[in-house]
Amino acid sequence: MLVLAALLPVLIFTFEIFRQKARLQHEAVERGMRDTVRALSLAVDREIGTVRAILETLAESPYLDTGDLRSFHEICRRALANRKESRLILFDRSGQQLINTARPFGTPLPNAFQDAAPAQTVETYPYLPFGGPDPVKKTMETGELAVSDLFVALDSRRPTIGINVPVVRNGKVLYALEMAFHPQVLTELLLEERLPADWIAALVDKKGVFIARTKAPERFVGRAGTAELLSQIAKSQEGWGTERTFEDIPVYHAFVKSNLTGWVTWVAVSQAVITGPINRSIAAWGIGAIILFLLGLTAATILGKRISTPIATLSPNRPPRYNAASRLSCALRESERSMSFGSALVSAGEAARLTAVEREGRLVEQRMRRLAEVGAALAESIDYEKTLNRLADLMVPDHADWCVIDLLQEDSNVCRRVAVRTGRKELEPFADEFLRNYAPDLGRQHPILKAIANRPIRLHPRG
Repeated sequence: MLVLAALLPVLIFTFEIFRQKARLQHEAVERGMRDTVRALSLAVDREIGTVRAILETLAESPYLDTGDLRSFHEICRRALANRKESRLILFDRSGQQLINTARPFGTPLPNAFQDAAPAQTVETYPYLPFGGPDPVKKTMETGELAVSDLFVALDSRRPTIGINVPVVRNGKVLYALEMAFHPQVLTELLLEERLPADWIAALVDKKGVFIARTKAPERFVGRAGTAELLSQIAKSQEGWGTERTFEDIPVYHAFVKSNLTGWVTWVAVSQAVITGPINRSIAAWGIGAIILFLLGLTAATILGKRISTPIATLSPNRPPRYNAASRLSCALRESERSMSFGSALVSAGEAARLTAVEREGRLVEQRMRRLAEVGAALAESIDYEKTLNRLADLMVPDHADWCVIDLLQEDSNVCRRVAVRTGRKELEPFADEFLRNYAPDLGRQHPILKAIANRPIRLHPRG
């Protein structure tokens, strides 16, 4: 009873800490997944916006005014030089393809309105319609951007996405210009975001069909989502919940619907990944509680005997063999030690709780202070050079030993260095030499210029 009385408050307190930790971790995962899915949705919308800009630029071509479709075919083909798996198609109001950059100019082309067919026409993709004429008709009728769901293309007989814009002259829609591309383009866009390996990201069109997926796209693109997922998507623009994937894996998932395309961006992570560490912590807590109880029971047994033996000697039914006062004094000392042991356990538990609260408070304060410093740096001046120098000060030495910021001058291939910071004073002579003698030079193919030109993240080993 003494052991339970001493350990039970500590164990209850520890379990409550685990429970609070589990709740906070669950909330952090939900918040992180919601932020991630919104960022992915914005990335997809940016890609669709880029496609729209290309189409609207081509729609203003003077070749369409003169009817020189051969020349228009050539500039469309050049516009797609860096966009693999894509093609440009020009439709007239009857749905007839006039040009298709995937075919030589003058090749007979299909009619999107006459040759289209419902789903089940292509056995490989039973959920997809054949031809996808609806977005072309919508663009012709409304004169607005139309984004298709996934369909099987008339020419390639492969899954395809189409983005359509009108070609308007004198207030009348003469043609619909479409960029059609394979959904693998969208899968690669999701993969570029470099999500954790145990996460899944996907895009679902307005009919509930997967049009991109980072895990096994060859198996699941073109398939309708699970009934549970489609039910949740139908209820709100964005959300968080649980479901089972096609692989029958229970997952937490978050989704958001785009106002531009009507597509749903979806991310999921296995529940085991989230709950596994917590379950292991609880198991360790249980084992530790058992060990503590057994140790406490052993100690209580030993101490109890040391207390009970001298007390028993004072019993009137037992002849005195030792000095009674000495035995009573010993018993009292042992009782005090037992009480001190229980009090120490309670004090240790309270100290652990206060330490955890204090540590959490420091972390929150540190994050808020860093956010405030960055926000203040961005808002304190409209002079971008001064702002960049302030940001360099915030980076060094808390996050890096060096920080160098270069800007590409307008209408030039020359970079100008606006900030150099070092974390240690002995590096300042090297920084000065670096500033004077190793500025980016186009003739040398400097990696900074490569990064500006190609926009990758480049890591260079320290020399």
